[in-house]
Amino acid sequence: EYRTMHETLAEECVRKWGKVKAADTADPAKLEEIESEIKRLEMKSAVRQLVVHDQAFGGGHAFFKLRGDETQRDTPLVLRPGTVRKGSFEAVRVVEPYWVTPNNYNSIDPSAPNFYKPSTWWMLATEVHATRLQTMISRPVPDMLKPTYSFRGISMSQLAMPYIDNWLRTQQSVSDTIKQFSITGVLTDLAQFLAPGASQALNNRAELFNRMRDNRNIAFLDKATEEFFQINTPLSGLSDLQAQAQEQQSAVSHIPLVKLTGITPSGLNASSEGEIRVWYDYVAGYQSRTVTPVMDTVLRLIQLSLFGEIDESIYWDWEELYELTALEDSDRQFKIAQTDSLNIESGIVTAEQVSARLNNDSGSMYAGTLVADTLEATPDDDIGGITDKLTDLAQETTGGGNTPSEGMNAQAEPQAPAENAAGTPAELRPARVEPADPVLQPGQLDETVEGLV
Repeated sequence: EYRTMHETLAEECVRKWGKVKAADTADPAKLEEIESEIKRLEMKSAVRQLVVHDQAFGGGHAFFKLRGDETQRDTPLVLRPGTVRKGSFEAVRVVEPYWVTPNNYNSIDPSAPNFYKPSTWWMLATEVHATRLQTMISRPVPDMLKPTYSFRGISMSQLAMPYIDNWLRTQQSVSDTIKQFSITGVLTDLAQFLAPGASQALNNRAELFNRMRDNRNIAFLDKATEEFFQINTPLSGLSDLQAQAQEQQSAVSHIPLVKLTGITPSGLNASSEGEIRVWYDYVAGYQSRTVTPVMDTVLRLIQLSLFGEIDESIYWDWEELYELTALEDSDRQFKIAQTDSLNIESGIVTAEQVSARLNNDSGSMYAGTLVADTLEATPDDDIGGITDKLTDLAQETTGGGNTPSEGMNAQAEPQAPAENAAGTPAELRPARVEPADPVLQPGQLDETVEGLV
């Protein structure tokens, strides 16, 4: 029961994971290099273990291992190029709280930022500065109780202990009740069995009755002096009592019952969607409040180790935990398409802008498949430029044939009369007059486009 609570939250925190992003325009290659370093450090596994320690022990400790820091662990880790050299960030080690003991802390000045916060820790026999051993605490305790809790917080194990004990006790009581819910007996004259020397016969008869008690066996009773009876304890309501004791575990851990135990709600139109949404909000808050500070420190160390400088615009962004079903995603895409169509008709955006957005949207089914038009746009008032563009298109379409003007005039040119049987002299035939290329006027643009089509 305890491990289920710890691991459910830990698995949910790293299930969708997150991405490295930048507030302004950053080099994509730089972000990909940071992502690769996060994978090398196995931060996903480290964060999961930190969350388990936080839930089980009240806090987790992440040690930042630098190359050649064996003699400098008791000194502050200043995040600057002089302290963290390129290629020096080796690993992130998750240390169990059993091996960590607080050393120095300020208990004199409550106005100091380090009041009741250890400046150094003992990691077994090694003194480590607090900046090198970052502590992750989700449920801190008041200052007066911090030494009692080794300067960590209240663990989920402590909070859930009364509920787990109640659940185990209820479970065992229900099991014992079911096992002993039926009592069987025989009404008989005990005077003869209590006589001296007769008790052995009573014991033998009772033992024989218990051994042979089965649906396929038979019992013989004295009709005049004996009577068989059975007392059964009602079992109605035991399942409700057991279910309520189990649901209390969900209340203290904030985990929906379907996530904690796999039990789905019963009843007409029963659904856990609302509880799942609330659970995702709780996990998102836990990530932002408890885990993000660790990820921010790791990103700074990675940038110093890779590039020798820190870009303040780079940050860690957690992915959304809620996932749409295929039907919900299809409905969302349909509504977005309707909105885009209305915006294009209203002139708010152009089709090219919508196409570019769909091409760059990783959640779109057209991501990376829409190629931008390579033709340069021609101003609407450039009649000569439009004419040249249409001429080039017509030549590409007809394979170098007539120009649009020639095509239109060729269609309108009257055909020469056919020769008769005797033949007509060539000099008597009407000569074909080649029309000059017309210059399109603004009113003739639509007619030209229609003729070209």
